Amino acid sequence: MKNFKTASRTTLDIDQNSFNFSTINIDGNTDIVLTSNITISHVNEYLDLRGDNITIDGQGFIITVTTGNYPGFIKNGFNN
Repeated sequence: MKNFKTASRTTLDIDQNSFNFSTINIDGNTDIVLTSNITISHVNEYLDLRGDNITIDGQGFIITVTTGNYPGFIKNGFNN
């Protein structure tokens, strides 16, 4: 008999108010859902993916970046 481990999933809704000049840390087994257009105005505003099995559903919303030297909306992994 095989034992199967079932991982529970978390849904995280993200909108403009989710960012406050800071990074959002995302654990594994998470479904990210954008619920509005987002304007990025600071280099520290991004998603830091910290696990496996993460999905992102943009639902057709637009991410606009207005800051210079922006490294990207998603950090995936442990390298800086």
